[in-house]
Amino acid sequence: MKMTKMINEFCAPFGVTARKGKEWLAYAEDLEIHFPKKKKKYNAPGFMACMRALYPDINTSEFVWSILHEVGHCMTYWQFTPQKWEAMCKEGEEISDIFEYCQLPHEKSANDWAADYIRNHPKRVKKWEKRFKNKIEKRG
Repeated sequence: MKMTKMINEFCAPFGVTARKGKEWLAYAEDLEIHFPKKKKKYNAPGFMACMRALYPDINTSEFVWSILHEVGHCMTYWQFTPQKWEAMCKEGEEISDIFEYCQLPHEKSANDWAADYIRNHPKRVKKWEKRFKNKIEKRG
């Protein structure tokens, strides 16, 4: 099964569609996320250190965290006005420190949503984590 199909099956309960792109990204208003085409871009420098610091009780892969973080943007987008969302995105472009970036309201909302989902659905997350790991390892 292709990675895109696997991610779309994982995201189906949320009404979110996944597509290949250059990087991890959410088009929250369209309920669409993008994941990197290239395996070497699956991991973002400092992301997991930040997640471990902010959510020490959660032990899941960066790949699953990243998918659920982007889905989290789609699930929490409604909390912000379009103008506020755009302003936060612009502010985020200027921030290089991952810990500071994760404190932006829309990033924190997405991370909190993902963390709550992981905590409340441990069996589903573990199952998909294993499937994704096997697929990623086969990709080389």
